[in-house]
Amino acid sequence: MNNRLIGALWCAVGMLGLSGCGGGNVDTASGADDAISQFKMVQVLKSAERDYLCEGALFADSLSLYSKVNVAVEWPVQMGGYDIRPLQDSLIARAFLHPKESLEQSMMASLDNPQGSDTYKMVRVDSIPDRSSAVVLYHGTVVSSVAFSPRFIVYQIMSSMYEGGAHGITVSTFLNYDFVKGRVIDFDSAFLPESSEALLNAVKEQLMSDNGVESLKELDAKGFFTDQLFLSRNFYLQGYNVVFHYQPYDIAPYATGAVDVSIPFYVISDYLSPDVVEMLSKDSF
Repeated sequence: MNNRLIGALWCAVGMLGLSGCGGGNVDTASGADDAISQFKMVQVLKSAERDYLCEGALFADSLSLYSKVNVAVEWPVQMGGYDIRPLQDSLIARAFLHPKESLEQSMMASLDNPQGSDTYKMVRVDSIPDRSSAVVLYHGTVVSSVAFSPRFIVYQIMSSMYEGGAHGITVSTFLNYDFVKGRVIDFDSAFLPESSEALLNAVKEQLMSDNGVESLKELDAKGFFTDQLFLSRNFYLQGYNVVFHYQPYDIAPYATGAVDVSIPFYVISDYLSPDVVEMLSKDSF
């Protein structure tokens, strides 16, 4: 994990003032023409890392092989006056390959399973030597909030890995959580049945608009895999938009990276569930 990325996550207790509110513990400023509501959000960054030597393994017959594993989780402690235990449980279940009862137990289980542990005997070391004399396998997990309102919050679960090939790979999944309903909003609860074709057409139109072209043929010329465009079930809510996320290689070459297609909710409101329409409406902010 890039240390600057960890540092970018805020690890102290925080309070954010958001207009509007969907729950308890709301403080309203007095003496102003328009009331300003505060939705108290408390989150703590929990992080850990561990280094290993892949005992007896050499890369290209000369370089020692090591493995590093990192975990950093922006952990919700308080969200307004809501019971957020379902949110906490969902984050643990989504973020870890071997989830345990608690976040700390899940993090330690992740540290016990570094990249390459199914192939090499791993020996813990205090540090990894200069990269010029070693090859380092890697697995890192970063969980952070990326969008929020007094009605919902979105977490990005980013997993990065390097297995010794030409380059590593980073993939992201998203967890949308509705404070009022106390549940995760997944694809099937966010979109109406039999709406996939219409949603895919909206994604294609937005993707062409984002890239300044008017046809799929022109989009293909820009490097997109137009013959394999599909509707991603990996999505998140952001402001008044619904964003469909595509991993590297999904619809474009690795060099393009991940692709986010952000569609204003009113464009696809006919295909959204009533709960999501309500969550993204102006009155929810």
